[in-house]
Amino acid sequence: MRKKVLLSIGIGLVCTHIYGQQLEIANNATLELANGVSFYANGLTLKPSALVAFSGLSILPKAGLSNQTLGTAHIARVYELGANAPAFTGDITIQYLDSELDGLAESSLQLAVYNNNLWQYATTSVSDSDNNFITATLNNVVLGELTLGPASTLPLKWGTLTAKRQNMVVKLAWQTENEQNVDYFMVERSSNGQHWQGVGSRIAAQNLMGTNFYEQLDRPNTIQRLYYRIKQYDTDGKESTSALAVVNGTASEDIFSIYPNPSRNYFTLKGIAESDVKEVELYDLNGRTLKKWGSYLSSYDINGMAGGLHFVKLTRTDGATVTIKLLIEK
Repeated sequence: MRKKVLLSIGIGLVCTHIYGQQLEIANNATLELANGVSFYANGLTLKPSALVAFSGLSILPKAGLSNQTLGTAHIARVYELGANAPAFTGDITIQYLDSELDGLAESSLQLAVYNNNLWQYATTSVSDSDNNFITATLNNVVLGELTLGPASTLPLKWGTLTAKRQNMVVKLAWQTENEQNVDYFMVERSSNGQHWQGVGSRIAAQNLMGTNFYEQLDRPNTIQRLYYRIKQYDTDGKESTSALAVVNGTASEDIFSIYPNPSRNYFTLKGIAESDVKEVELYDLNGRTLKKWGSYLSSYDINGMAGGLHFVKLTRTDGATVTIKLLIEK
């Protein structure tokens, strides 16, 4: 039977500074930390803001890194939780000895976390050099390996970018990691994948440790094929660009529909909000305007119109125009 322990009371913070101590959690056991409960082990304090479960790992302080890709100096206190480390949201505190600083200035230290993929610095790190500890707030970060070091700006890592058309609106969503000193993002659109223009307003960066999620809507005023990318601007003027996302074009009939069609005395518009309709125009095969309405109506009267094929042109409030065929029966 799998063993489970749920901590719902605080545990006293008594620093021992003994490297020989090690907390082992077996594969057949689970240690769960409840929201707001402080858990202390070997100079490491975890205070989650969401339930987190530990299983099949050890919490052991040591002097050196297992993953050497951090790229900067660090103190001689490292915690390795390994491949079974869970994603953690909440506060983490690391206590250290003066002898573990290796000449590093305490005021420069920030929490560095390896999420079993890459290293990140927690820009939320708060230093208490009088009592020798650093506290930082994390958001859904895997705790593969932890230490303290002088923060250096690591390159932003782009996650997935998706763009989906919803009628005349394109919804963009993207993810990033390693956000540090990022100022803002800008959505860029192109009709050919070569010439780009910024659309919408600047999106302020979150600069949170872990994965950051963003969404933006674009009204491109066209039904043709489109290309999108995201541009990132740092506070120091540096920039980078995401991969491309492509939105396929769509036929006008996919945007809205007319009911009934064929029609005899009236028709209605389906698939579009009232507030999006600026003007509706009925014209014949020769392009002659037969009737025009200046707003959205619950139904459009076509009594007296000749039978045969006609066209209904819809002008949206954002300026986009869409045309659909209408067969009038007599």
